[in-house]
Amino acid sequence: MNLAAGMVELPPPRKLTQLAAELMRKEQVEGLSRIGNPHMYRSRTGDDIYIEAIQLLQKTLYKTGTYTRDMILATNGVSGAVSSTLAMIAGRVNGARPLRCGLFVPFYTYHQEAIKTMLPADTETVYMPLRDDMSFDLERLAQEAPRLDFIVFSNPGNPSCHALTEEEVKAFETIAAANPHMILFSDEIYAEIMYGGEFHSFGASAPANILVARGFSKILSVGSWRLAYVLGDPAIIADVATAHDRIFVGANITQMAVGMYIRDHYDDFAKHIETFNATLSANADMITKAFEKHLGWTQIPGQGTMYRLIRHNLATDEAAFDLLVDQCGVAVVPGSLLAPGASAGYLRIHVGFGAEKAREVCHRLARLSTLASVPHAA
Repeated sequence: MNLAAGMVELPPPRKLTQLAAELMRKEQVEGLSRIGNPHMYRSRTGDDIYIEAIQLLQKTLYKTGTYTRDMILATNGVSGAVSSTLAMIAGRVNGARPLRCGLFVPFYTYHQEAIKTMLPADTETVYMPLRDDMSFDLERLAQEAPRLDFIVFSNPGNPSCHALTEEEVKAFETIAAANPHMILFSDEIYAEIMYGGEFHSFGASAPANILVARGFSKILSVGSWRLAYVLGDPAIIADVATAHDRIFVGANITQMAVGMYIRDHYDDFAKHIETFNATLSANADMITKAFEKHLGWTQIPGQGTMYRLIRHNLATDEAAFDLLVDQCGVAVVPGSLLAPGASAGYLRIHVGFGAEKAREVCHRLARLSTLASVPHAA
């Protein structure tokens, strides 16, 4: 039973898949003749209908202001936005000096891999631990920023589940403005998946060196569609677009289906978000209570994402992982994979699936109550 994967196991909205099917069957979509043949190469920055949908979301859902077309780039997933930004940074320096990048710990493993893959081997990564409550240590960042070329984090955080507060947004903006040489990249693929508090992010008037990327792989359950976008200053977006085009040759056909869905069926999209979050919250409530009941392991508080962090009471993260796999057949992510160094003391689980799987997980965890050698709540 896999609770380690980062893939949503729920179906996409039916209306969205219907639009995608219609798009694939027709050379000319009724009422949208301006897009031409959908099977030809698309605009390198994104089709108009997709950009219009993104502009709508900024105003209505995220309330981050008005973005002109030259402030938006359609990308092949948020990973495409990250890798293209790193390629742009590497091109600017062109080997003249070693690069320095910042990661908050614990971090999303792809961010570390992208830095290793896209930047020269002599690039230095600066690791900055989050605070005990999983909030950002912005005093540390302010100290490191003058010597950083790039800092990337997720909001809400994977794996921390911490969502930016208004105060943190302002503090990040102050640091970015004081260090215009540094690109600050906020990966917001989980922006719609909130379970505690409000979502806050950077707006259209943020400092020019702040980039924000969001996508649809998680909230619309369409990971294979590889569809996202990045927002920022027009000059930087143009440079990222050049790097993105060299790697991906623009975004793919699915952008038109998502654009039509959000622009023309926004109420259905809003209802889907509500239902999606309710499902994940119910799963998380069920499973985290089972961890506490049968093992005495508790959830670390958070505000968003499809994950939860579980604090265990064993000697190492690997011991906790082995216990769950060997005794329950339940796979999780040991915290030590997300934070270099000693055992982190927690595990990451994902809850992006249906209620039947959540019940099966709880049934398997209940087996641990019968094992005398396993520490568990009385």
